[in-house]
Amino acid sequence: NLEVTAHNATINLYVNSTAVIPDYAVSLTSTGRLSSKKMSATKFNEYYQDYVCSCVLRVARETLAYLPVNLVVINAIGEISSTATGMTGEENILSVAIDPGTLNRLNFDYLDPSDSMRNFPHNMKFGKTTGFAPVPPMDANTVIR
Repeated sequence: NLEVTAHNATINLYVNSTAVIPDYAVSLTSTGRLSSKKMSATKFNEYYQDYVCSCVLRVARETLAYLPVNLVVINAIGEISSTATGMTGEENILSVAIDPGTLNRLNFDYLDPSDSMRNFPHNMKFGKTTGFAPVPPMDANTVIR
């Protein structure tokens, strides 16, 4: 979904589920063989968080390259599990308001995608062992900068 006004754009971005991140790590043994072992939940969640934040940054960069707006609000919607019901469903997992001035000052060669969210007003609840939790979406009209 995309909503554009004279000065702002609000985008609902549906990110892929956690299935995009492998749940195993591959390494080379001392004898030169390829070894595979299950990845820890902590490492898996960190990779997924970086994936989601990378998607948000990419969409923001492309939107600001094409639209002359002062602010892009991106609400990332992903599939998460509810501990109350045991069921999975789509929830808003990250909302961020990105302005072009701050975005253009970032050095994308060296930044960590999830750490870079600190540069912008955002809503994100993330635990290394639990992953994402639902957060309220942001609206371009109510963002305080």
